[in-house]
Amino acid sequence: MDDHEERPARLGPRAAAHGRLAHGRAPRGTLTIGNAEPPSSDHWDPHAANGLADNQVWSLVYDTLVTYDADGRVVGGLAHTWYRTAPTRLRVRLRGGVRFSDGTPLTARDVKASLERIGDPLSRLLLAAKVVPGLRVEVLADDLLEIVTPKPFGPIERALAIAAIVPAADAEEPGRFAARPLGSGPFAFAGYDGGVVRLRANERHWRGAPGVAEVRLRYVEDPRERLEALLSGAIDVHTRASSLVLDAIAGDERFDVTTTGPASQFIYIPQHDGPLGDVRVRRALAHAIDRRMIAKRILKLNAPALSSLPASSIGFQPGRSTFPYDPARARELLAEAGWDAAAGRPLRLTLASANLFAHQREIDRHVREALEAVGVEVELHELESGAFRASYNRYALAFNAIGATSQDPDHLLTFFRPVVAQQAMHMDDPQISALIERERQTAGKARLAAIEQAAQYLWENHVMIYVSDDVWYTAVNRRVEGYQRTPLEGEPLLWKATKA
Repeated sequence: MDDHEERPARLGPRAAAHGRLAHGRAPRGTLTIGNAEPPSSDHWDPHAANGLADNQVWSLVYDTLVTYDADGRVVGGLAHTWYRTAPTRLRVRLRGGVRFSDGTPLTARDVKASLERIGDPLSRLLLAAKVVPGLRVEVLADDLLEIVTPKPFGPIERALAIAAIVPAADAEEPGRFAARPLGSGPFAFAGYDGGVVRLRANERHWRGAPGVAEVRLRYVEDPRERLEALLSGAIDVHTRASSLVLDAIAGDERFDVTTTGPASQFIYIPQHDGPLGDVRVRRALAHAIDRRMIAKRILKLNAPALSSLPASSIGFQPGRSTFPYDPARARELLAEAGWDAAAGRPLRLTLASANLFAHQREIDRHVREALEAVGVEVELHELESGAFRASYNRYALAFNAIGATSQDPDHLLTFFRPVVAQQAMHMDDPQISALIERERQTAGKARLAAIEQAAQYLWENHVMIYVSDDVWYTAVNRRVEGYQRTPLEGEPLLWKATKA
């Protein structure tokens, strides 16, 4: 489709007209999702989301201009139509009759306030890295606007798919997020207590009422307790299911498993404001850790990472270096960097651990032993998952996952822009920023070459310690019908689900 041709929203045959019930009946039942983490912030700002539970909340409570369908295609959300009027201009006509869950009409003014908030070059919001600094919105009518970027921005639709539209009043007074999230999405915030986020059906949603009356996001830190909750029926959906969960439900006709989710990797985040700011030390860690063993025997997922991008990413090419398991080479690199335990100069690192990911504590203990075997003294801190999310950047190393929304790696690469990298890993590398801008402002073969150049730079410098590609296993009780996922961390298609 030509960029100047109007692109209508595609909603699919099951979408409901505004004001009707999406399933032909009133919402009923409660659907409970079991997570390994609680919401990570003290407020409900969707533009500051920093974890799975945060992303689930905003994807259910808020709408975006465009979104993904179950096949990973970009489809219309609040945008009824959208098309480029120039390389730096995207015209959007909003869907009519949309209201926030408190009954206030949603207009182009709310879109302007939301997008310009995260497009502010001085913004420190996590989402700001995924849009263009200097983005502005021209309001042409209550339902018509143009998004203007300083330079051409190829992946703009994928950025808009994660940019929640909030009331202009909330964007202008962010303190309002402390009390509640208020969006136009299929569910409305009902409360948070005892580690459980409660959301109620928004029966006035423009798609029609969702299939379930309530969604509960339940935090269950202990992996075995979470598995037991799935087997007993206490939760309906188990996110980020491990090999232990898959083994436990294998052959059990009560459950289905989906692998739809972000293209992501398991990594260790090194803090660059200390010894790990030295590339020789990061490469030493890569050689010291038996990543193949972790991937094959502990995670039981994939071979070890071969690049700074997941293998399913657009532009993926294996790294020029392999960084194989080689403790002797690890000791050499440490000595070159001035760290030699035998000479009385041991490297001392802190390692944060939690139950945030499957097998995380087992992996962390293995990594501690591997680093100690090459003369690194490791102080292991085992934290509660919520505390880990809020404080991992205070420790030299922390196991985590990084991903993109779709096979396009732009969202993954933007993690390394200063607005995020400074917060997450105390790093500001101008060369990375330049490489990212190059891939964002080109298209076709030139963009593929720019993606590969950025990926190779990250890999050869081991800006992170890359462990393995990730697979998002989600276990679902079959009493939930119509459950679907997209490449997002959140649950934007949950409005389609019903519960028997």
